[in-house]
Amino acid sequence: MKNRAVSQRDLLDESDFLKEKIAALELREASYRETAEMYRGLTERSLAGVYIVQDGCFKYLNENASRYAGYSPDELTGFKSYMLVHPDDRKELEATVRAVLHGNYTAPHEFRIIRKDGSTGWILETVTSISFGGRPAILGNSMDITERKKAEEILRANEVRYRTLYETAGDAIFVIKDGLFCECNTKTLKMFSCAKEDILMRPPADFSPLLQPDGTTSQQKSREKIDAALSGKPQFFEWRHSRLDGTTFDTEVSLNVMEVSGENFLLAVVREITERKRLESQLFQAQKMEAIGTLAGGMAHDFNNLLTGIQGYATLVLMDLDPDHPHYEKICSIEEQIRSGAELIKRLLGFAQGGKFEVVPIDLNEVVDNTASLFGRTKKEVMIHREFDDNLFTIEADRSQIEQMLLNLYVNAWQAMPEGGELCLETHNQVLHGKDAECLNLDPGMYVRISVTDTGTGMDDQTKKRVFEPFFTTKGRGRGTGLGLATVYATVKRHGGAIDVQSAPGAGTAFRILFPASEKEIEAAPSGPSEILKGTETILIVDDERAVMNATKEILEVLGYRVFAAGSGQEAVATYLEKKNQVQLVLLDMILPGMSGEATFLQLRDINPDSKIILCSGYSVNEKVRNIMERGCNGFLQKPFDMKILSRKIREVLDSSS
Repeated sequence: MKNRAVSQRDLLDESDFLKEKIAALELREASYRETAEMYRGLTERSLAGVYIVQDGCFKYLNENASRYAGYSPDELTGFKSYMLVHPDDRKELEATVRAVLHGNYTAPHEFRIIRKDGSTGWILETVTSISFGGRPAILGNSMDITERKKAEEILRANEVRYRTLYETAGDAIFVIKDGLFCECNTKTLKMFSCAKEDILMRPPADFSPLLQPDGTTSQQKSREKIDAALSGKPQFFEWRHSRLDGTTFDTEVSLNVMEVSGENFLLAVVREITERKRLESQLFQAQKMEAIGTLAGGMAHDFNNLLTGIQGYATLVLMDLDPDHPHYEKICSIEEQIRSGAELIKRLLGFAQGGKFEVVPIDLNEVVDNTASLFGRTKKEVMIHREFDDNLFTIEADRSQIEQMLLNLYVNAWQAMPEGGELCLETHNQVLHGKDAECLNLDPGMYVRISVTDTGTGMDDQTKKRVFEPFFTTKGRGRGTGLGLATVYATVKRHGGAIDVQSAPGAGTAFRILFPASEKEIEAAPSGPSEILKGTETILIVDDERAVMNATKEILEVLGYRVFAAGSGQEAVATYLEKKNQVQLVLLDMILPGMSGEATFLQLRDINPDSKIILCSGYSVNEKVRNIMERGCNGFLQKPFDMKILSRKIREVLDSSS
């Protein structure tokens, strides 16, 4: 009985012990469950994708890990993990997993996955080795970086795009930091004719002449522009740069500040404008010459009117004087001075607009040869060489102007060779194409070239720039009017040609002239008047210059004509309406106050379509005169005209059938 009682107590004690054990186990299990729930909650709420892979299959995935691939956790549990990996990335990822399982540390790595919808995504992953269910497994922490990858790809594409634009830009682009070049594109190296190492870490002033065109030093101006740009004021200015070989070129520079990582840099965009500056200079020169030409033409017109009056009265005096009269030679001297003045005015008109008088096809070889022979007879100290093209094209030109142009060039050469020298005259046919024609501001086609080259003192660059300006001369007071080369320039331009001068001090001068070639045949030159012709018809003179009108009226009356006079267009129309049955010829001045000569001409023709009218002007044949002549005007006289020319032209028109 006793042993049985002890056994019962032991059993009771053991039962209590078991109860305690069970309670402890239940408590521990509860704690484990609580911890597991906590970790599960943390895992599920994690912003990262968390998963466990064992034996190559997913054992666990949180919502994010499965969502990255477009699946639910249940869909991927038990799924072979490598099936999600992009085929091109599987080998590298398998190597990473093996390294982790062998206890080796691996850095975060990126790989691509194939989503459920077939699209590609990018994952950034960190993996570690763990024990799961008593066996080794892989714990992965991942993030979806697809959008970041897209952004990086866009950035890379933009970088390539902008780098390409930067390197292939037509302008030089460089970056300045702390006053030194720190980066530049390919165009910069081409523009400066240097290698990259020649330009980097050097100041801009090293690539500029000492002085800029405005007179400031390159170093001073460079510092001012850089400081202004760094202060937030964008700069746009012209700058003269120089290459390593010392040659200079003009540019436009845009300078702006840019901030990179908190530091200020200057971005410079440079465009070469050397050719544009040259064309601008040519345009300015052409405009200046045109303006001076207009002024010269106006002066010439007024002087010709004065000379016409003086010429007329001198002629009238001579007609009343016997050759033995003591004043006869003096009056003849006055007439000679008038002719000299008229020649000077003719040169002014040759420079001014509208200087072509009588344009006909001419042989330049003949004109050059004849003028050279004439010049050579008086300047025997100059040896003349001729090199003529036997098959030279003709040109359409005013022969007298071309002759005067050539003589001016010969005289200019002679004056540059005070001790004598050589003058070479050449003629050639020349074809101008595309860019060659464009550089000379000519149309492509066939041209005739004249070259006049001397062995004289030559000219410096400053003189060459002004050599065609009227009244500019280097010959000193009393030795030249400065109109010779100005007239040459005007003659060439008026005939649709181009002129170029090459010269250097001590190396002589070469003038090269191009005229458009013509297919027309050469006409015989007309003969000039040889005697004074008289008549008895009635003539109406229209001129607002009282002295010109009175002198011309008296001359015509001496020649036997009956003369009416009018001082304006309105008076001329009124007189003609009254006496149109008596008037056989009208001498009409082109420049009149109020009603112009052109308007007067048209009204006279309205009154009588068969009226005979001769235009008179102190100007040469310009566009307005040409228009009137094309409308059927019967003739043109340029002032001042002497009695022979006047009488001949009047008879020519009066005796014509039209």
